[in-house]
Amino acid sequence: MSRVESEARGSVRLSEIERALEEETALKEVVERLGRRLERPGVRQRVQENLLELGAKRVGEETLLIVGQTDISRPHARTMED
Repeated sequence: MSRVESEARGSVRLSEIERALEEETALKEVVERLGRRLERPGVRQRVQENLLELGAKRVGEETLLIVGQTDISRPHARTMED
């Protein structure tokens, strides 16, 4: 999956990460830099593992996980993924 596809799916929110960093550099430049770093071998896997570990700490024995199994319908979208 390319960075563009990943961002389009919302699985990586580079702009939100950039805002949390509170850098003086322009948003677009920081997002591009972070995106390039994600494309390095092994980085995406490490990020995914770290996010999973953080999320797992918030899930307990009594936690409800609700999964929607319906397709997303966007009648006004110009293109949709297969």
